[in-house]
Amino acid sequence: MTRIIVGLDGSEASRAALVWASHLAVRRDADLEPALVWQYPIASMTALGAVVPTLPRSEMDAAAATDLALMVHEAADELAPDVRLGTHHVAEGLAGDELCR
Repeated sequence: MTRIIVGLDGSEASRAALVWASHLAVRRDADLEPALVWQYPIASMTALGAVVPTLPRSEMDAAAATDLALMVHEAADELAPDVRLGTHHVAEGLAGDELCR
């Protein structure tokens, strides 16, 4: 089965890429597989410069999965009507590396 993977980051450009890829997937009889890649921060800094711990990796991964599902849901009305949504991919790492795997 042919598949088309499209990376999302919450921007309007990535939403447009998802919509475009949905039409391409229908024309190519392929599954559309949205993906979101995130990086684990060592620590976060507040506006006052205080370092605060981040969430555990498992919670950040779950939050990324929720974000990805929401992005796809919010674009649903714009996707090609007959598009087949396949696996939603969530990975920790560098976007270029993960999207090329």
